[in-house]
Amino acid sequence: LLDRYQHLTNAEIVVRQISASKEFITKLIRDKNPKGILIHGIGAGALKSDLQYYLDKLMDDNKHIKSYESIHLDKQGRSGAIEIYLKN
Repeated sequence: LLDRYQHLTNAEIVVRQISASKEFITKLIRDKNPKGILIHGIGAGALKSDLQYYLDKLMDDNKHIKSYESIHLDKQGRSGAIEIYLKN
């Protein structure tokens, strides 16, 4: 997303990550991909929560999003990504 991020606050970083995620979802819909994966990482959970809120809103407002689910990426079963399924 950025070459340097040290000058940004955590809130500014999350805003940029959400913006990039929205662009990714728009591209999935535009390109008619059946699914996509958003990697949010394992941390405090702010980005994951914001993404889930956004996806829930899209599912209510948008006919393109079918569902989404967390993907467990580590041995402890922690989720670091969300898989998004789109309607045909």
